[in-house]
Amino acid sequence: MQNNSMSIPLAVLLLLTVLGSTLFSSPPVFANPACGATITTNTTLTGNIGPCSSAGLIIGANGITLNCAGLLISGMTGNTNDGIYLNGVTGVTVKNCKVTGFYDGFYLDHSSSNKLLGNTSNRNGSGCNNDGFTLYHSSSNTLTKNTADSNGEHGFSLLESSHNRLLGNTANGNGIGCGGIGFYVFDSPRNSLTKNTANTNSNYGFWLTGSLSTANTLTKNIANSNTDYGYLDETSSSSASVPHWDTANSYGTTVAALSTTGDKGTGNGALAGGNPNISTATSPF
Repeated sequence: MQNNSMSIPLAVLLLLTVLGSTLFSSPPVFANPACGATITTNTTLTGNIGPCSSAGLIIGANGITLNCAGLLISGMTGNTNDGIYLNGVTGVTVKNCKVTGFYDGFYLDHSSSNKLLGNTSNRNGSGCNNDGFTLYHSSSNTLTKNTADSNGEHGFSLLESSHNRLLGNTANGNGIGCGGIGFYVFDSPRNSLTKNTANTNSNYGFWLTGSLSTANTLTKNIANSNTDYGYLDETSSSSASVPHWDTANSYGTTVAALSTTGDKGTGNGALAGGNPNISTATSPF
């Protein structure tokens, strides 16, 4: 008997399988999860969340996107949890989120190769150790155009974290409860900070400290009107008499082109910390 059924070549079947997985992948879920929810799939918020007594949202899967669509995640007064928490995840994108009223706004814990884009983390915490964005043992993350203003201590903290890229972020007016830093780098090597702004913080604009904070690159950053130093570098090769400069890290200090390539700062409380603008290549602050 003749078989009239059409046979499909193996190569065509493989191609259809690949196209099907691409064209018919699950779309993002549009949702308004409850406080403390764990997100495991692409999610776009449809409403504000909170005020929360627990964590705001927890990222619980690799390779997903949380898009808050400009909506607010808020914590109750005295909340000791984090607004958006990433623990041991990779390849995650978190964007367009507004977080306020938590212990830390965003906390990355042993999480690498993630992207934080266009988020706002303001007025988190009311005392020391409360930051807008904290990276703890987290590497190769990219933070772009995020804002961390008026948080309890620091705007952005890199704690024992390496190879991260911070581009075009803003950290102003931090230090509500104690000495505040715009960008705090502790025992964290080989990070890149470019075109970030740290103004009017209650201590320093940029502070690099700890013997492991080496081979960091700072370029085209701005630190204005901070209470103390605009830039304070007291890492591995600093001397006690000049704690603001460390040859183990690299700054944008090309004397011939400071107006376009250098890290700059004016109006800071400590003259050696960025007031006036950088003026020499050997000790620019």
